[in-house]
Parts: sequence; structure tokens; C-alpha cells
Amino acid sequence: QGVKKNSEEAYKWYRKAAEAGFVIAQFNLGLMYEEGHGVPKNILEAVKWYRKAAEQNDPVSEMKMGYLTAEGIGIKKDYREAMKWYRRAAEHGDDKGYVNIGILYAQGEGVKKDPNRAVQYYIMGAQKGEAKAQSLLGTSYALGTGITQDNEKALYWYKKAAENGNINAMKELGHIYETGRLGVKKDLDEAERWNTMAKKAEEKR
Repeated sequence: QGVKKNSEEAYKWYRKAAEAGFVIAQFNLGLMYEEGHGVPKNILEAVKWYRKAAEQNDPVSEMKMGYLTAEGIGIKKDYREAMKWYRRAAEHGDDKGYVNIGILYAQGEGVKKDPNRAVQYYIMGAQKGEAKAQSLLGTSYALGTGITQDNEKALYWYKKAAENGNINAMKELGHIYETGRLGVKKDLDEAERWNTMAKKAEEKR
């Protein structure tokens, strides 16, 4: 009961602040509507408030708008529009925007499929420390997709991604050392180390 009352109180404050144009309040209000905290779940209202915050150049809200638009949640599915939001998010400092732009180019969603451009965006994200971009860059080098195949660089980026907490990269490294892929010597101890790290990271989720 106490939690419900607190949520309702929070909603009142956020609503007031959001209507006064405060970005963080607008985002939080969107979140409350999306998750049904302190207010009945309403994805259309959530989108309305996320959009207001995004239009004030809030990168987290821009990412949210990109995701909802790409998935068609509470808004018409439109990959081009999603790309626009991801670009804005990246420009305003959310480096995950680069990753998502890269993925849209890799899959040819809303744009012509272009593995080379996808890799350029992974590189931008990877250089800024974005773990998912580092992992995707590792895969691009491993397979030679959109960039010249390079075992050493693939390993380098997988390790960077894994050190930054990317579970896929940890699993990939486990598999690489188990099988001796990418020119590495088979090393079951090293494989076990990465697999254990992946398992622990998954348990923490």
C-alpha cells in the first residue's frame, strides 16, 4: 500500500514538472506510463512524454523513441524515423545510438543494406567504449563483413567488449579458445575462464 501511495505521489510531482517542461520529469513520466507505476499502463501516453523530452534533445529519450519506433510499440513501426532518433541520440552524447544505426545498416532496415557503413558506426561506438559496438566490431573482423578479415583485431575487440561486460563477447572468446579459431592456440583453461565470466555476468542480470 505504501509503495502504491509513493508511486502516486511521485506521479503527481512528475506530472507537474513535466508540464512545466522539465526534461527529466517528462522522461520519468513516460517511464511511469510505460511500466504502469503510480498510474495505469498507457503506452500512447508514454510515447507522448518520451517524445516531448526527446524534442528537447534528451539523448536517453531519443534512444527510447528510436527503440519504440523501430519495434512499433505505441507508435507506427518506421525504421527511417528510428534511425533519425538514433542519430540525434548519438549527436547528443548517447553512444548506443551509433550501435543501433550500425545494426540498421547491417540489416538493411529503413536504409539500403550496407555492411561497410554498419562497421563505420560500430567503430565510432567502439572507440567511445560502447561494449556492444566493440563486440559487433569483433564479429565484423572475425567474419570479414564490411571490413577486411583480421583475426588479431577480432580478438582485440572481443576482449575489449568482454572486459566492458559484454556477455556475447565473453561467450565468443570461450568458444574461440575451446576450438582454436581465429588463429589462437586451443586453450581449455582460457576457454573456461571466459565461460565462467559469462555465466557469472548472466547470473547478475
